[in-house]
Amino acid sequence: MNDKKMLNTIYPYLVLYKKGFTINDIYNNREVFANLCDELVKESKGNCDLNIKFVIDGKECFEIKASANDICFQVELTDIDIDLLTKLLFGQIRCSDFLYKNSKLINNQQVFGNVEKIRKDALLSWKRFIERIGYKEDDFFISDETYTARKIIDEENILWCYNKSCTGKTFLGIYTLTYCNYSKFVYNPSVENTCDINFLKILVEYGVNCALLIDDLQCDVEFAKTLLEFMANHKSGIQSRNLHIFAISWSSLVQSVDFLQYKKVVPTIETKPQKFINMMRNRLNNQELLSICEDNLALISAALRLERKHNCDIRNNAAELFRCFIQTTDEEQLKLIHIMAVLGTYEFETPRQFIKNYGTLYLKDVITAKSDGNFIFLAHRTISNFIARYIENNCSVTVYERKEIIKRYINYIDNRKKWKALIHLIGENNQSDVLSVSPIWNLMYEFQSNLKRQTSIDPSWENTPSSMYFVISTAKMLGVVEEYKEVIEALCSNFVLNEEQVVIKYDDLQTTFDFMKIKERMIKEDEENIFMDYECGKSIDLKEIHKNWLYGLMIGLKSVLIDFGYKDLIDRIEVELIENQKEEGYWYPKRVPWVTARILIGLAEAGYTIKDNFIRRGTDYLVSTIKDEKWEAHTGGWNNAFETSSLCLEALIKCGVDCEKGLINDVVNYLLRNSKMWMIENNEIDGATTACALLKIHGIQKSLLDYINDLAKRNIHNIVGEMIELDYNNMQSCKTTQIAYYVIELCWYILEKDIPNLLDDFIVRSELEMEVRKMNNIQIFISYSEDSPYHIKKIERIVNYLEKEGYVVYFYAKAPLGTNNMEFMQKINKCDATIVIGTKKYKEKSTEIRAGGAFFEACVLSREFMNNNYEKIIPIAFDEFNESFPEPFAINKGMRVKRVDQRFLNNLSKELKNKF
Repeated sequence: MNDKKMLNTIYPYLVLYKKGFTINDIYNNREVFANLCDELVKESKGNCDLNIKFVIDGKECFEIKASANDICFQVELTDIDIDLLTKLLFGQIRCSDFLYKNSKLINNQQVFGNVEKIRKDALLSWKRFIERIGYKEDDFFISDETYTARKIIDEENILWCYNKSCTGKTFLGIYTLTYCNYSKFVYNPSVENTCDINFLKILVEYGVNCALLIDDLQCDVEFAKTLLEFMANHKSGIQSRNLHIFAISWSSLVQSVDFLQYKKVVPTIETKPQKFINMMRNRLNNQELLSICEDNLALISAALRLERKHNCDIRNNAAELFRCFIQTTDEEQLKLIHIMAVLGTYEFETPRQFIKNYGTLYLKDVITAKSDGNFIFLAHRTISNFIARYIENNCSVTVYERKEIIKRYINYIDNRKKWKALIHLIGENNQSDVLSVSPIWNLMYEFQSNLKRQTSIDPSWENTPSSMYFVISTAKMLGVVEEYKEVIEALCSNFVLNEEQVVIKYDDLQTTFDFMKIKERMIKEDEENIFMDYECGKSIDLKEIHKNWLYGLMIGLKSVLIDFGYKDLIDRIEVELIENQKEEGYWYPKRVPWVTARILIGLAEAGYTIKDNFIRRGTDYLVSTIKDEKWEAHTGGWNNAFETSSLCLEALIKCGVDCEKGLINDVVNYLLRNSKMWMIENNEIDGATTACALLKIHGIQKSLLDYINDLAKRNIHNIVGEMIELDYNNMQSCKTTQIAYYVIELCWYILEKDIPNLLDDFIVRSELEMEVRKMNNIQIFISYSEDSPYHIKKIERIVNYLEKEGYVVYFYAKAPLGTNNMEFMQKINKCDATIVIGTKKYKEKSTEIRAGGAFFEACVLSREFMNNNYEKIIPIAFDEFNESFPEPFAINKGMRVKRVDQRFLNNLSKELKNKF
């Protein structure tokens, strides 16, 4: 461009820039912008490191073309920073920096860095990732969901795939995007050598004609939110740029309350791995590898690669399979990997800091390891168990005992995570094992289940704040607060922050009725008590007493409410509470000590202690109100001395007061002396609250243990289901949840104290569970004839039941599409047993028609019978027994079934267990 033409180009641009661009200005002067782009490429080639097309409503205005073969990006001119565009056109910043700084997904002002290297690495990410996970298209099973995935990607350009680990999500994603005829990229937040996250964000926001596989979104929740929100809001733009995105996560992310909104907009698909797994197992010939792999997709895939590599001649199966996952022989590294593998066996995430206590781990040697911020995952529990077992049995390293690793881990993690950790130790899906540990464990488990069930019916618990408080506190204690977000929202909806004042919706609250009843009882009590040194019932301000009590509940949930976005509300409540304390140390009313106790408990939960002056004044006041070795409620019998005294004791304990001295110790002794009164049936509120306080002061005693075991035998967890039957005229509206909270606190206190002993039992149970699962890895072939669709469904129910029991079942009706019939039938020779489903048609096909699968299988079975392997054959007759089978095994002992019901399935299970 000559100087004159250059001036003629720059001048109109500067005029436009000065008066402010409009879309029409850009569109009407697109030649000016195109000329500037040409000059930029000529004069500042170093800045033109990416191709960018600038468009308005899909119509191209001008572009910067750095290379004919480079990645292309597209920017909508209606949504750009004009100053950045000016700097770009005049060569002051690079194309990559322009995209980076203009990005909504990145949203910062740093320069992009070495874009050439980042871009080159990104282009290689697809190939590297496929090599890492061992994907082979020839091994991939074409199923209904693969067609569905391809169809959704073609139509919607976006697909979110979810399921548990090792269920074929990544393989499905690779297959779905393989046939996209343009550049493909992979990003995984926990895997090195995948695409740079910021480059990926630019591809999502501006990329043209490319495919993105975004794996393991659950490992970066914040990025997952940003990404899914962008995709949900910009679907049309993504489609117009011919961008295809296959996002992958665990089911837990899809089911999270924070992500449900995206599922409504972004198309989703759940993998159905069992057919795919069965198909891959069918291709695996090595029986030892089959036994090791069980139904784990990653192990099976690695085993298939080994068979191909060695042409089925593998000298040391376990060793070769181990080296597919662990690529180091360093003894210190193997010790650390063993710790991770032991924890992974129980599906525990390994805290980075925890592993540092043992040494420095290098993750590059662990193929399956995934990093998630402060935690490391060692893939699926089956892989983890295989790795741990192999190191224990085959590597010449001295490792820590499993029990010792688990004990250290349980003691290391936060108290709120211990409940879930203990559940995992014995298999979270095996309820019978959980409930058989002890009556105390059973009680915790049942209470948790019943609370969850009742919450699903009514998250507001009849709009009773105390019930909601106890539910949230219980969830916090068990580390499952996320599951009770609706309860938190229901609780906070009763408080409105208006001009820095908290407005409470008293008329909506069930507890307003409670306090009205309390006032009525106070008035009646006052008629018999003429020597009062506190407020009389008639003058009690119900709103003030109600507010102080509510504030005590709310401040006790401070950390939870802040986490869920209610910081402004809780800050205001905290200020008001501290301001409203009376000079003597109590909170209104002076008459009712449990209001002050409830506030002190809440403030202690919020982090305050006896070192804080207002806490010290509050506890001193409480102690000064002890009379006759107890605290009286002064609520006309609505609360008794046991409940009130135990609540006041709890407040003192949580604030850090020594409760084994003076007047406080007198209260403790009073409660112990009168234990028969608060331990009796139907006094569970008194009993649970009092037992909790005494446990924290005196520790575990036989009488308290006996009492808790008695609570378990009463099945008092069922009281949660009585919510709709409560007599609100004579009973506290929070009775059910209050009992639940204190009973779980009781049980958890005992479990925590006894964790070292419990772990011995839990680990033994877990080991047995794994061995049983391994023993159940028995292969069963189903021989049948295709009489009718209804007949197939009946057999399928038997197959589904056996698979749930842990057996590997070969049933041709469930075989993958494309499975060779003759090859499949030959599996009959390899199986441990064959169930023959006999019918009149089965007999006819195998004896008279003498063709098809039934005839072939009957021939094989006859040979097995003649070779004295008749015990492998289990006849099940759907018709009359002698009309259902060919000779010679028609005379075998078998089963006759009219309906495939639970009774029949249970009997079949017993027969198989006796056989194996």
